[in-house]
Amino acid sequence: MEADEDMKPIIIKENVSLEAYIKYSYEVALTSHGFVVGRIAHLTSNWNNQLRNVQEEDLIVGPNSYYTADLTIRPRGRPRPLPGQGSNSEGKPYPTLVVEVGNSESVPSLHDLST
Repeated sequence: MEADEDMKPIIIKENVSLEAYIKYSYEVALTSHGFVVGRIAHLTSNWNNQLRNVQEEDLIVGPNSYYTADLTIRPRGRPRPLPGQGSNSEGKPYPTLVVEVGNSESVPSLHDLST
């Protein structure tokens, strides 16, 4: 296949500071991160088929504020919360377990992310 000389690079954003790039690249999940999250979800589902796993779930954590959890786990059949008290716009109950996976983060950092 010959290179197309008219083809130009795709520029998503210009003049990005190093700090902004590091923050962005830090938040992009790596293959190893996704593998571990998927493996935990698989193991919990096999351990007990009454558990429901959701990856990358947005949870309401305050007024106009949400948090994206790596993995959330809830037992099946939990009652729906009162209107306006759900974990998300679907009105789902809050998970009973939130899992945060880190490749190079400290344990205190992971704990802060999951609480």
